[in-house]
Amino acid sequence: MEARVNGIVRPENVSDVKELFTAMSGLATPCPIEIHEIAMKHGTKSDIVVHRYRVNERKGVYAEGTRWVASQFSKPPWGDKVLDSLCATVRLSKHVPMPSEGKGREMSPSAWRDVGYTVQYHLVKDGVASDIISPRGARVQTIVYTLYTGQETEDGAVSKGECCDGSGTQVVEAWVDIHPDDGHEKALEELAWLIKLLQSYGVNLVPIIDRKKWMKERNK
Repeated sequence: MEARVNGIVRPENVSDVKELFTAMSGLATPCPIEIHEIAMKHGTKSDIVVHRYRVNERKGVYAEGTRWVASQFSKPPWGDKVLDSLCATVRLSKHVPMPSEGKGREMSPSAWRDVGYTVQYHLVKDGVASDIISPRGARVQTIVYTLYTGQETEDGAVSKGECCDGSGTQVVEAWVDIHPDDGHEKALEELAWLIKLLQSYGVNLVPIIDRKKWMKERNK
């Protein structure tokens, strides 16, 4: 389970937010990161998100060959009224194995298509990541990134496409992983602290948006 928020950073505040996260992480520089996020669907089966992280903290460049992972996300059984009242999106997550007909293959988008899945959207988050420590000593994971559409060649290679916002704004995303034996309240307290902190930087952190709905509206 995880609790997650995101928000827009205006161009004039991007450097300050990155410097803040770097200082709170204890690192000399933030960690460059590129995340491919591809939502896929197959008939009545649950939707999956196929994602790949490319990062190399020591060299400050993207590491090649990072493996693809498939995940499913679902709502906790608390009811929409309770979930909508929270300051962050709380969701259950689990890794999804490759179906038997594709067993042994890397979990790349092309492999999932070969077993019947179709792409709903492909986005790329290109930015820097920092794991910051809250005043209570909790680990909060953050990314400050520019959002791009993703594209894939016939041979299955993926790359960045067009920038989704050419105004220079970037996105802050932050989340706390919740152990199954722990309650979600502590994670929400940590994110509430970050929400308040970033308000002074002009950032309004809110529960994450539904990317499928967002892409549909954007493509109208």
